[in-house]
Amino acid sequence: MLSVARAVEAGATTLKGVIDATGLSRLKIERALNALEKQKLLVRDGQGFARPACRKRRVPPGNAGPAMPVAISSRWPRSTSR
Repeated sequence: MLSVARAVEAGATTLKGVIDATGLSRLKIERALNALEKQKLLVRDGQGFARPACRKRRVPPGNAGPAMPVAISSRWPRSTSR
């Protein structure tokens, strides 16, 4: 399944393109494409298939993390009142 996903990321938009890129059989590619489609990692239409345009990362409730990003830098402005 990983080689099929990489072939699609590299620009293969048809079944023949994925076969040429991976060397796998049509059946194995169809199974991998179905699995990727179920995981919402692939979209098929009449023109071929591609990665979804926008995927939001799901964060489980309670694990939202800090409200503001924490800046860690050696150039962080220091107080001048020493």
